[in-house]
Amino acid sequence: MSFVVTQLTRMRDGHVCVAGIDTVTGKHVRPVLPGYGRFAATSLARNGGAFELGAVVDLGPTRPRPEQPETEDVVLMGQPTRQGELSPKELWALLDRGAEGTLEAIFGPALEKKGARACGTASGQGQASLGVLRPAGPVRLQMLEFEEGTKIKATVPFGAEWISVPVTDVRLFEADCITPSCVRFERMSAMLSSGRSVLLAVGLARAWPVNDPTAVHWLQVNGVFVNDGVLWRDQDDRD
Repeated sequence: MSFVVTQLTRMRDGHVCVAGIDTVTGKHVRPVLPGYGRFAATSLARNGGAFELGAVVDLGPTRPRPEQPETEDVVLMGQPTRQGELSPKELWALLDRGAEGTLEAIFGPALEKKGARACGTASGQGQASLGVLRPAGPVRLQMLEFEEGTKIKATVPFGAEWISVPVTDVRLFEADCITPSCVRFERMSAMLSSGRSVLLAVGLARAWPVNDPTAVHWLQVNGVFVNDGVLWRDQDDRD
């Protein structure tokens, strides 16, 4: 299976989640390791790995493992190898082709508000866990302080309201994939305020807390894309 990397997501402990679009079917794919293992940061191109935004990667043999809402999961049976990369124009066209105008169209009626400004589905609910949103209005990033640390959030339209969604795009974090980068935050904020078209790669996280009947698949923004003819890759300003 060959796919184009469209989402690189930082996880809680410095690991990353990788997702993209199948080059043959045009459907979303999330490669996962056997035994529910997670990708280390060494899988990123900046560390010598195969994965980078816009990269075309041959996953080798895979085995489907669909579980609602993670219907896109495929288990790797071999070693991913990079085949090439798309231009910024090609990547934008690929994302735009499958974009939806609302979150409900992506995740289905199970998606609902959780609390004042968050959003998600109950454990095991949702018609998908990956998609691309064409937001109906301007998207704004915020860097907020919480007891557990600094988080980046984005304002995203949901029905007639605007909700606050965690942003997990690995490009907005330092090399440890944990610490938010103020420089990269300001750069992305400036891109969003340029007035150009924006697409958001969105996803539902694994149900949290684990093994809890009240667990929620929380909505998050896994990638931010601006149609400016430039693909800001993860390693562009780390050298």
